[in-house]
Amino acid sequence: MTASDPLRPVRHPIPLLVLGICGIVLTGALGFAVTHAPQWTAWETDALNAIATTHTPAGLALAGFIAWFFSPPVAAPLTFLIAVAVWALTRSFTRALVFAVTVGVCWGATESMKFLVQRPRPRLSAPVFETPASFSFPSGHTAFACAIVLALLLTLRDWRYEWVVIVLGSGLVVLVAWSRMYLGVHFPTDVTASVLLTVSVAGVVIPLILNVAMPAVRGRWGTGVERTGAEGAIHGK
Repeated sequence: MTASDPLRPVRHPIPLLVLGICGIVLTGALGFAVTHAPQWTAWETDALNAIATTHTPAGLALAGFIAWFFSPPVAAPLTFLIAVAVWALTRSFTRALVFAVTVGVCWGATESMKFLVQRPRPRLSAPVFETPASFSFPSGHTAFACAIVLALLLTLRDWRYEWVVIVLGSGLVVLVAWSRMYLGVHFPTDVTASVLLTVSVAGVVIPLILNVAMPAVRGRWGTGVERTGAEGAIHGK
């Protein structure tokens, strides 16, 4: 293992774990608070109705495409394809597996929070998109986009173009969050909470993977050959 290895242990895992757990608890508390605050929901509904007045055919087409592209039926194969791309880029199956696990756990936590909080979907005065049957808090689409970005940042930490992932990934998360509010299927607090929850869950998952799981894997099977190939590929050597 080298200093540039993205799967090296976290230097201070306990503070990261504590912050992650606190973030998860805070997200849940926020969810229960807004779900049982009719006046707050009314304010957010008014905001969504105001957004609805800005609808254009192009905007609805874009938001509808995003709704499909990041939907559960597409999310699983998309995660697999990106994991394969990580494997091809780094020549490391371990990195691809860590990517998939990170995305899966973060996204799964979001779905669990939905059933825990059970916030109803927005009810707009003139809905333009079919209201999903699932609960509203937090946004699964936004959380999935955020989970992909975080998992890529984790597995490609030693990539010289890491800034590309940061810039494009941040824009992607904002775009997906906008699309959910533009279609009127999520409140602003839903999309905000999805980012908070995903980052918090990643704060718990990453130390467990890097400080517990990875040392056990390396101790049993070793990664010398795989790592050498990955470093050469990702640094362009």
